[in-house]
Amino acid sequence: MSITRPAAYPCGFNRYDANQATTMDKTNDGINGRARAFHPRPLIEVDMKSILFSCLLFGLLSYTPSHAQTACPPGMEEYGAGVCGYSRSEEPAQQAPQQQAPQPPPPKWASRWGAIAMDESPQHGSTGTSFNRPNRSAAEKAALKNCQSNGGTNCKIKSAYDNECVAIVMGNPGGYTVTDTTQDKATQAAMSSCSNHGNTNCHIYYTSCSLPVRIQ
Repeated sequence: MSITRPAAYPCGFNRYDANQATTMDKTNDGINGRARAFHPRPLIEVDMKSILFSCLLFGLLSYTPSHAQTACPPGMEEYGAGVCGYSRSEEPAQQAPQQQAPQPPPPKWASRWGAIAMDESPQHGSTGTSFNRPNRSAAEKAALKNCQSNGGTNCKIKSAYDNECVAIVMGNPGGYTVTDTTQDKATQAAMSSCSNHGNTNCHIYYTSCSLPVRIQ
């Protein structure tokens, strides 16, 4: 006697064969020596589409996707999917902007003027000077007045300069006036001019400087 196995169905469902069940019941009755009435078992109709849909739905509900954690730098934590940020305890303190000390204004300088006036007539030969005047006009007026106070009657401006030094060198028979950035340079240049022109007894008659003054 051969017994046919019922076919396997998805998700553990087995289809029940009524013919197979009848044969098995009769056989069992013959073995046990008992006589009983045969009552066929009802055949359960199974909808394969419903079974497949139930299996698929069960699989989707039981699936829990694994969330890959983002590797954040030290001192940070993950805020969302792939987003790192400082935790409240590790947030760097914001430094207040440093206030720069106000810069001092640039210096301001005021020019200073000087002038030389002379009366070169043989009978007078007077000289007048001025220095550290606020402008050229004031320097020239002061030099002319000084020349006249020294006996000159025909005084004329020989040189006017600003922010420099002046030197007057007298010799025999003439004199020379030179201006330069320093008193030494002006003196050396005036002595050279006197000697180079064939004068004798060259000597320094007057030197002065009218240099700029800082007013701020």
